[in-house]
Amino acid sequence: MIHLDADLRSTTWTTQQAAEAARVPEGRIRIWAHRGKLRPVNPRASRPRYRAAEVLQVEAEMRTARPQAA
Repeated sequence: MIHLDADLRSTTWTTQQAAEAARVPEGRIRIWAHRGKLRPVNPRASRPRYRAAEVLQVEAEMRTARPQAA
């Protein structure tokens, strides 16, 4: 479970946690990272971690950029 009451600027999430918080599949987090929208705080690690604030910012940007279904 993701707790959003923490300091999101210093909190980091695994790919799974980021996906849960953004309500997207884990693959979407990986795509955002591959496209440079998200940067892992530990780029050389086999299990990347992302800043919570950045994950939520990218999710909001992508949500507003998506065309709404009629």
